[in-house]
Amino acid sequence: MLLSEIGITPLVANENDLKSSYSYFTFAGFAFEPRYNLVSFTDKASISVSAPLTARLMISDEIGDGGTATLGIGGFADYNVGNNSTYNNIDKTGFSFGIGIDFDKGIRANLKTMVSPKVRIGINSIINSITGKKVLAMVKLGIPQPYKNRDNEQVLANLNIGISFAFTY
Repeated sequence: MLLSEIGITPLVANENDLKSSYSYFTFAGFAFEPRYNLVSFTDKASISVSAPLTARLMISDEIGDGGTATLGIGGFADYNVGNNSTYNNIDKTGFSFGIGIDFDKGIRANLKTMVSPKVRIGINSIINSITGKKVLAMVKLGIPQPYKNRDNEQVLANLNIGISFAFTY
């Protein structure tokens, strides 16, 4: 479950191809992320690729009628250590570090697809060793993109921080 995200969107174009960025707050969302390990290091670490699929509700005074819903897909490469790094790893806690890109499309908003390069850091832990229930916390940070707005001022787009939690994944 995507807990929350706040920030400034990546540079996007509206229906008239006027490029801009918009401040927003995500108050609800859902994410599903299939992953494939490219390389495993003796059940202690791995390098993986994943494709997160997301659906979320964004609030913004600058987008649509006070906000929009978005559907997204991404691509990330991660270095994973400890718990959940490989299928056989039995460590209690694990960490991941990655870089990638998210593609989001607003529903009902007249915005073209938002392309957002990001870095992310995750930590996961077993919270019940009998049932094997886990919790994952992931922080994504947008990589800033400079551009000139219509007043020819230098500004930054894609400044965002997102926090998500998953239980029993």
